[in-house]
Amino acid sequence: MATALGMEYADFLAEMATVAGVKVTDTSTIADLQRIMDSGLSQFYTAHSWTFLAPETTLALVAGTDTYDMPTAFSVLMGGIHFPADTMYPMVQQRPMAWLLELQAADSIVDEPRYVAIQPKSSDQAAQQLQEAVFWPEPATTRTMRYRYRAIQNQVRTANPYPLGGPEFSEGILLSMLDVWERRRDDAQGAHHQAWLDVLPGLIRLDNDRRPRNLGFEGTGPRWEYPPQATPRRTSAFTYEVT
Repeated sequence: MATALGMEYADFLAEMATVAGVKVTDTSTIADLQRIMDSGLSQFYTAHSWTFLAPETTLALVAGTDTYDMPTAFSVLMGGIHFPADTMYPMVQQRPMAWLLELQAADSIVDEPRYVAIQPKSSDQAAQQLQEAVFWPEPATTRTMRYRYRAIQNQVRTANPYPLGGPEFSEGILLSMLDVWERRRDDAQGAHHQAWLDVLPGLIRLDNDRRPRNLGFEGTGPRWEYPPQATPRRTSAFTYEVT
């Protein structure tokens, strides 16, 4: 069976060691190279909004609960949060937390959610800070929702040797790692930095080719959406209405 072109952890480590002129037999040397590889991989992942960094997952809504922890790897919500098939409810749209606080102050109703806000949770810095999703209205039904998010990625190591993106992006990842190594060695940008910048536009075009060309609905926004004027309005000193 043919093997696809591409690189895994052992290949990245060997290439880094060859360029650095060291042998991967010393534990401290391997640790130094791993730190550089981590920085190079992070540089690659943040250079573009790559399609392969936005996995789909589910969120189990529980009737009567409006706040939910997001996954540990959650970074940014991509789009909105979708109801299950055949429910005919529009996408839950993301809004700022201040918007939801105004809605909650105006009317703490229980219904199918229309809006969601993402906010960081309080943290004592003893563990990684997480994020949470707050829905309005408070869910009236227990159901499983779907959404896509930009994910915080793992290190590339023996246990998980393949970076995301597939074989086509391996050389770009390696050049990003070499760029970091060169800048830390020389405290200046060099040939590897330019090589990394030279291949990056081609990799972005390749990734963009994976995006859908026909979005279907010929509109400027979601096909189903709540009216933009659905905001809380104060009508007297003590009452609000949502219009």
